[in-house]
Amino acid sequence: MPRQRSRYDDDDRRGGRRRTRDDEPIDSPKSARKKRISPVLILGAAAGAFVLLLAAGITIYLIARNAGKPASADLLAYVPADATMVAGYDLDELSSSEAYRTALERQPLPDVIGMDRSGFRQADLSRFVVARLPANGSACVVRFKTAPEKSKYLGPDQPGKKYGPFTSLTTVYRFGYFADASTLVLADTEQTIQALRDQGSKVQLASELKEMTDRARGPVWRATGRTTQGEPGFPVRAGATSGSVIWLEPSGSFADVKMELRFGSTGEARNGSTTLRGLLAQQRGLATEFGGFRTGNDPSDWADIRRGYDESQVVENGTRLTARLRLPASEALRLAALGAN
Repeated sequence: MPRQRSRYDDDDRRGGRRRTRDDEPIDSPKSARKKRISPVLILGAAAGAFVLLLAAGITIYLIARNAGKPASADLLAYVPADATMVAGYDLDELSSSEAYRTALERQPLPDVIGMDRSGFRQADLSRFVVARLPANGSACVVRFKTAPEKSKYLGPDQPGKKYGPFTSLTTVYRFGYFADASTLVLADTEQTIQALRDQGSKVQLASELKEMTDRARGPVWRATGRTTQGEPGFPVRAGATSGSVIWLEPSGSFADVKMELRFGSTGEARNGSTTLRGLLAQQRGLATEFGGFRTGNDPSDWADIRRGYDESQVVENGTRLTARLRLPASEALRLAALGAN
């Protein structure tokens, strides 16, 4: 009996294509899927995906790390290495808020007044940093909104030097140089300004002070490093011998004022906690009632100011002390700037 022609014969006379025993064309999609993918391609694709994920992660980390930091942090590279206190002010951010702009008009901050007296127009400044040095020394870094005429602020360079005399006669600053077209660095002595020229563009602050400045956020902040004696200034008077920082974070017409104080022992921290609570109660009295007129606070804010101090949170954690208050703009500015002069 003749063999019946199988559908698996070699030729498909209608299509002229070679078929396999599973009745699928050799070049069909299903057959192609069965081909093995090169391990090199798999490894390459995996490596590419890893690189993309790593780059995205680093970008997100850097954005998160810098989010909320004071804009004046980039000026710390021009602060003397022996600074004991640094305070930063972002005038661009403050002036963008009606509440803070009004508060500054009612009661300018001590360091802002110092800039005015040194011959700077507040409208010309973007931000600035001031520093206190040992033996009552001083330095500051000013960032202008636009590059100014340099001869308006500095005389010709000293012979053989890369800095010149500051033209203002009503300030403690005597010498300076332009770090770039919009950044003016000033100090009270030639020795300090020469040291700044020599230290390069990296932050050279003492480790404790650098750690405190890294904690700061917002447009107004003040940080101190390790100290063995009471320096002028509100946070240090609470006994924070291992460093302190105070800053404000604006929220509408209010701000969260935050502090961190560090001590050499838990006993010092307990004493500091008691002292800080007493100081906050003292500031409450100064900021309201009759004292409120002297601090530049609007009487309509007094109830909110009292509430802010009454509801302040002071938390002790080992050798570290943290505090948080929510205050109207004018009082938040005043408190954050205490001791910055």
